[in-house]
Amino acid sequence: MKTHLVAFGALLALAAPLSIPAAAHAGWSKAYVAEWFEPAFYYGAKTGIIEPGADCPAGTNKEPDWFDLLKTSYRTDEEIKVILDPEKSQKNRVGGIRGPNKENVYIQPWSVPDPGMPEMTGSLAYGFDLDNNPATGFSSPDGKYKGIDNAYYKAAGCWKAWRGPARNAHHALYVNDGMRDGVMSVMVIISGDGSDPANDPNVTVGFYLSKDKMVKDANGGITKDFTFKIDSDQRFQSLIKGKTVNGVLESTEQADLKLRDVETAGFFPAQLLLYNGKVRIEPQADGKAFATVGGYRPINDYWTGWAASGTIHESTTHVNLPAYWYALQRNADLAAAGAERKNAISTAYHMYLTPAFLIAPDAKSQVTTAKLYPPAPPATAEAAPRPRAELNAGQAAR
Repeated sequence: MKTHLVAFGALLALAAPLSIPAAAHAGWSKAYVAEWFEPAFYYGAKTGIIEPGADCPAGTNKEPDWFDLLKTSYRTDEEIKVILDPEKSQKNRVGGIRGPNKENVYIQPWSVPDPGMPEMTGSLAYGFDLDNNPATGFSSPDGKYKGIDNAYYKAAGCWKAWRGPARNAHHALYVNDGMRDGVMSVMVIISGDGSDPANDPNVTVGFYLSKDKMVKDANGGITKDFTFKIDSDQRFQSLIKGKTVNGVLESTEQADLKLRDVETAGFFPAQLLLYNGKVRIEPQADGKAFATVGGYRPINDYWTGWAASGTIHESTTHVNLPAYWYALQRNADLAAAGAERKNAISTAYHMYLTPAFLIAPDAKSQVTTAKLYPPAPPATAEAAPRPRAELNAGQAAR
């Protein structure tokens, strides 16, 4: 049964169920769930993931030689063979202990020299002109945008983890499978005050987390128009102002954005914090939407998420993790939050959005306005998430 129409552009329509009353709102809104969420990396090869292309002339990073990685002054060749013995491998336990004084390189990556990481060398990228200087940065592949700041793509664009055609990169497949299987749901709502949703100068975009799972159809796709309850966790809520012109939404300000981190899907609920963020959302003919979200992310957040699983990530994505740490340091392009040195790196993400319904954290009303929600009462100690420092300490003991 359909009782309430909410529109975003001439192509989009949504009906609300009778069971949950819609909050009073004189305007329009459109809600979505992110059915795919990945770094916005331009793919410059004709086929494959590791093959050379315009973005990465030498292809992706090569698989490390673990015998060479573990070769130190305090290990003999025989000890290394024992560590790497596939029948009783100790690599996951001691693989990070390879600094000159037995430092764990996942905790102290600077203890070893920079092994070097292949970086993207092309001129095309996705994202935004975050420093508002169109004379510097990349150009978009379609030529519409100049001065794009996406230094994370330069640092990590030739890493096997993220390189590949849209929705086909190695790690993107892994984390999105987890997200689509119920690890998390990232929600977006767009609301405006004008009479024409396609051309509205006063629009607000809200980002949220939901613990409700997405529902798949018979082909494994995400089914539209399912209902999700907003989680009131403050780490994953943010708002940004924008406008729509001919149906396309562009942010009209730069705001700090807080989302759920896709890279750690399945590990621990980390925040994706983007300083000075911008947003672009483009409606699609089938009622879905395509979003680009960008900003400057703290490089320590990028590093910690990958170092937490150290040896496993090195083995599956063919990276020498200290090389990644050095690449982040080298390409950081913003001193954020009063830092004396550059500690954040420009980046962008793509989100593929499917129409959905949102209900408030108390499950009493349908959400039709982008706004922030107060935190829920404190959880019990048993239910509280483990602090990241504790996770790091656990890694150091490996």
